[in-house]
Amino acid sequence: MLGRLLALSLVLGAALSPLALASRDSGDHDEHERRDRSPHTSREHRRHQRDTLDALSEAVRRGEVLPLWQVKARVIEAFGSRIIDVDIEREDGVWVYEFKVIGEHGRLLEIYVDARSGRVIEIEND
Repeated sequence: MLGRLLALSLVLGAALSPLALASRDSGDHDEHERRDRSPHTSREHRRHQRDTLDALSEAVRRGEVLPLWQVKARVIEAFGSRIIDVDIEREDGVWVYEFKVIGEHGRLLEIYVDARSGRVIEIEND
């Protein structure tokens, strides 16, 4: 009986440990966000994100902005890097994709790409 209970505990522990790690990782991020923003600011942030995504989707439909998958493929081809984060912002009326990639020798690079042309605007080494 004790052997069965021990075996069951080991199996359940092994099966659930990835869930616990994922929960812990996302929990840390959520806690960080809660500390940084009040509910009012969080609501404004979500509204801003939604408005930005709506404007971006419309710009892609009109052909004013290249879709992310095309620009991402170009960045991978040009830099052979592993992309770890992507963001898009409108700077002075111009859509700019920001890619954070792990480059050669494990260095973090920030690559800024004009979303209309796909041209690399700037590369920052961190």
